Amino acid sequence: MPLNRCGILPQMEKRLHSLLLLLLFFAPPLFAQEKIAYQEDAEKKFQYALEFFEEGSFYAAAKHFQQLADAYPAHHRTTASYIMAARAHLAAKAPSRSLRLLEEFRLQFPGSSYLGESYLISGEASAAADSPARAIEYYLRAWKAGVQNYDRFAWLIHQLGSVTLSPYDRKVTENVLKTLDDAEKLRALLPLDGTATSKSATAGRAAGVSSSTVTPQSTVIAVALPGKVGDRQKQHLVEQLKRGMRLALDEHNASSDFKAEMLLLDSGDPAKLREECDRLEQDPRAVIMLAGAFSSDARTVCEILGERELLVLLPTATDAELTEYGRNIFQMNTPIEDRARLLADFAFLELDAEAVCVLAPDESYPREMADAFVQRCRELGLPVEGLAHYRTAERNLSEACGQLARSDRAKNAVLFAPVSSPKHIGSVLEGAGQVQNVRTILGGGNWNYPKVLKRHASNITIYFESDVLPEKGQRKMRSLLHRDREREQSGISREMLFGFDAMKLALHVAGSEPTTREAARRKLRDVFEGLRAPVNFVDSRVNRAMNMLRCFKGNIELLESFYAK
Repeated sequence: MPLNRCGILPQMEKRLHSLLLLLLFFAPPLFAQEKIAYQEDAEKKFQYALEFFEEGSFYAAAKHFQQLADAYPAHHRTTASYIMAARAHLAAKAPSRSLRLLEEFRLQFPGSSYLGESYLISGEASAAADSPARAIEYYLRAWKAGVQNYDRFAWLIHQLGSVTLSPYDRKVTENVLKTLDDAEKLRALLPLDGTATSKSATAGRAAGVSSSTVTPQSTVIAVALPGKVGDRQKQHLVEQLKRGMRLALDEHNASSDFKAEMLLLDSGDPAKLREECDRLEQDPRAVIMLAGAFSSDARTVCEILGERELLVLLPTATDAELTEYGRNIFQMNTPIEDRARLLADFAFLELDAEAVCVLAPDESYPREMADAFVQRCRELGLPVEGLAHYRTAERNLSEACGQLARSDRAKNAVLFAPVSSPKHIGSVLEGAGQVQNVRTILGGGNWNYPKVLKRHASNITIYFESDVLPEKGQRKMRSLLHRDREREQSGISREMLFGFDAMKLALHVAGSEPTTREAARRKLRDVFEGLRAPVNFVDSRVNRAMNMLRCFKGNIELLESFYAK
């Protein structure tokens, strides 16, 4: 008899939840770790976090449990806090965070008696993250670690629905089965030669809102930006972003029968934003959200919406690893270190460089770019023949360039020079003449200063990546501003272009006809040629495309967009 027909599925789920709480609540202090003293304060905090969990406030529970897990020195509730934090993250629809936390737990406490439970939760998190093959592996490892309840195992496999394992996944599963005494009994439940049982009503959430019986006649583009920013300049940037978004929205609605509405939310109020996001998840018209004027408020949105169904597009945030909050998050503005890696790819693939040398100021992001560039070159097998740093205040780079000139092969190398100031550009160009036969410079950071380049470039060819707006795009933007009578406002700002392109991309995937979030997610994988810059998301969901410009003898031209190979 199918499990769900006899009422086993819902009853079992409730029993498992209650059992987990009982085990963790009554676990003795040394149940999962040895020689750890009882701490009254840790016990109180654990009970406090548990109250949030039992009330269904999973985000708050995860936060408090994780603080307890990270506390130093370790205490009698450390391992239990890891397990409960992972459970809470999973219940808060953040399976990727749950998985990362449990990996850390198993590294730190490989002998814990919670090991089997950790594998079980990892399996459920993998299932929630649409990775059924990984879920099966974790469930088997949980069995091996001592969590051996056949009915529970059968129920968990049933929850995965219809699964087809790749040859690699089948091999991994077979390898784990070989280590188990009950392998044959478990094998009968697994899709090792086809597919598992047909999908149950509870397995596999609908992707997006595709199961809705109502066909939306319009779309809602949610926009989460800070409402009020204390800094006047930052507030101006927020307004410029919104200005660009509204221009794109107005252009769309003027030419399309499928209308779009912009719903503005305050990313500076996390509690209210969370409520709005919960409501948007149930709205079939809401497919995508544009979020964050800065990396800080973008991170807030990612923490709330990570691994949920609503897609999140980050227009301007540059912090690395933001997309790791969830597979529904896409980052348009490539992080600094990723830009450096892309420039290394460009040197290798497009410039056919045989070697590179690096000249960088000894400060924050230019140095980070230099380090990332060197690392990527070594991964590509591209020799790095010289690396020199100079102090930010230096204008005479003869000593730094002299270090590069000592390498015989540096004279045939492409010189990579990340900068943080236009003053550095002139100094680099003057100093480059001291490295024999260096005639190609690859600029990192902002090299888009035509007057400086024309004054110092001479016969050196300079390639650089920039957010410069191509002339064609400038003409279109001026036309839109003229039509909307906005010429009296400030001109075309960089932030306005970010906002315009982000809204255009959102409308590209969700604004032409009724769609699902899963269909929109697939469409986001297409190459998008924005006014400001191209967008090409790869597996990390970070933009891997950029504008490349070339300057030779004072003439600057935009090359074809460069995409990750």
